[in-house]
Amino acid sequence: MAEKPTGTPIPRVSVVVCTYNGARFLRPQLDSLLAQRLPPYEIIISDDDSTDDTAAIVREYAARDARVKLHINRPALGFNLNFSKAFQLAEGDYVASCDQDDIWHPDKLSHLVEALKHAPLAFHNSALFTENPAQPSGLKNPHNPVTNELFLLLKPYIPGHECVFRRELLRDYADIVAAEPHISYDTLLCLTGATHGGITYVDEALVSWRRHRTATSYGSGRAAGSAWQGLLSAFQALRSTQKINTTRRYFRAVASLPFRLTATRRVVRLMSKGGTYNIMCAGWICARHYRLLFPTGPAWRRRITAFFTPFYFVRDSSAFVIK
Repeated sequence: MAEKPTGTPIPRVSVVVCTYNGARFLRPQLDSLLAQRLPPYEIIISDDDSTDDTAAIVREYAARDARVKLHINRPALGFNLNFSKAFQLAEGDYVASCDQDDIWHPDKLSHLVEALKHAPLAFHNSALFTENPAQPSGLKNPHNPVTNELFLLLKPYIPGHECVFRRELLRDYADIVAAEPHISYDTLLCLTGATHGGITYVDEALVSWRRHRTATSYGSGRAAGSAWQGLLSAFQALRSTQKINTTRRYFRAVASLPFRLTATRRVVRLMSKGGTYNIMCAGWICARHYRLLFPTGPAWRRRITAFFTPFYFVRDSSAFVIK
């Protein structure tokens, strides 16, 4: 860590921003990074060969502040690999993941770094907006989000822009990316944190998170429909060789993580094999440990939903967890 003149250590936080044709939104985001009460040690912008003015804007900021560093990928890597590569450029003790079109609140880094005293990864709440950050449409997370390893294995939900983590997490993270580069970077990052000391949550909206109406995740999730329709679609997914193989790839890749719970290790082993029987066995394990997946609600409903959670993972994994 660097030190203030008084001898007080200053946490060195590397902010990693991945960009692609984000010129329209980039200036407010960069301004919010530079306005942090805990100043970033460096701001790494990894651009995926944009065709707009993104690189020019970054160079303008870099000319005024040496902490701003531009790297351009040629050829483009794609959103996911762009983040994984950019993390390896970070030199700070802590790393913060950042999108190109949000706005950080001034206390984000100071509050998250303080939370990292208790766990290797911390995340926060987000205020949702579409056009005007001064007019949020609500908050993303509940007040008591679930962060245990079984939940995050099967129901990943923490976006990278909410996370700050200790740099040492990148060792195991990078090993998995080298073997399977197509796992969603934030899914893998949070699962690595959960298995290396846990995750802590700061229940404050420390980012104004822009939600584009055309984004896959915009709105409240899957299209409305009955529970039976959802269940039928989950069973139909078991007939998809592509979805089963995608599921296997994910669980085989994360099997090297040091899961602490026997239930989690058994689910990983069964889902790595694929096949309806093994997925059903994983469902029985989830039903037995339903409190880890669904802490509230009628017990009978939580058990049933927990049983089908591995089936829903097969259905949805190719869209949200691994490509």
